[in-house]
Amino acid sequence: MKARGLTGGLFVGKKPAALAPTEANVSKSIQDFLDVHRIYNDRLNSGRVEVVRKYTDKRTGRLKEFTNWVMLAKKGTPDRFFIVGGKIFFVEVKKWNGKLSEDQMIRHGELRRAGCTVIVAHSLDSFIQQFNELFSVNKNGG
Repeated sequence: MKARGLTGGLFVGKKPAALAPTEANVSKSIQDFLDVHRIYNDRLNSGRVEVVRKYTDKRTGRLKEFTNWVMLAKKGTPDRFFIVGGKIFFVEVKKWNGKLSEDQMIRHGELRRAGCTVIVAHSLDSFIQQFNELFSVNKNGG
């Protein structure tokens, strides 16, 4: 049996644009790469979280609530870090066209002045390229 009057295919008209990987997907891919190479790494969470504590007042027996905000890391702190040979390296993950915020530029400058390396990765490939540049053996005698 043949269908009549059907044209196109999976995408009728214009094909959708390829999906750009999210920062979360790139970060997870970097984590997987470092894990495979048995390199200690972790995610750094910045921002604030609200902590709510509920307790019973001993004097009155009434339920009370106490709320405060806890800073996880300074604003602009890179997304990930890894350690090789006792040295810490930071990774800022940005989407393919993402730019650093002013807070991130300030934080990265502080880390570099402290002797750390900060990689800005727009994809897993860009991370691997910079990683390989950092850890490549000098072919001219070393």
